[in-house]
Amino acid sequence: MSVPAGFRRATFTPLIGEQQGTAVDVHFNPVSLQYQITNTMSEGEGAKKKQYVSQSTGKLTMDLIFDTTHNGEDVRMHTDKIAKFMEPEADTKVPPVVEFQWGTYRFRGMFESYKETIDFFAASGVPLRAAVNVTMARQDAVFSSDTEEDEPEPVDVPLALGDDATSAAS
Repeated sequence: MSVPAGFRRATFTPLIGEQQGTAVDVHFNPVSLQYQITNTMSEGEGAKKKQYVSQSTGKLTMDLIFDTTHNGEDVRMHTDKIAKFMEPEADTKVPPVVEFQWGTYRFRGMFESYKETIDFFAASGVPLRAAVNVTMARQDAVFSSDTEEDEPEPVDVPLALGDDATSAAS
């Protein structure tokens, strides 16, 4: 199967820690990315006790599919690389800061949750396909996007049944 020109796989790259700089590719790019910003509210002091934001947290959640049916190897050899981003460093007890990048979309944060569902096995019992749900969190610059300048890419959108190019243009 050939890869289209300009195709990019999403990657996770640890920026600090023992695994620093070793990018992990996903097998299938996510269908969607969910970005959520949460404010932690605190009460002020005094007679009026107005609330204020004490902290803002940005969270990125996605579902990933890993599949090794083409070669029969245990899919966990690949998903374990993602799960390792949950492990805190031995000396600091802090998980590594990881950058998720897919094309121009970038997000830097720590893994907050990881859930793996193995849903296809070989006849011998070897796990071949897994769905992985991850959530990453960051607490700085949550109101700005990490973007990388790139040429805009045109997208071919299929017409609905019965539409033709002449009626779509008018």
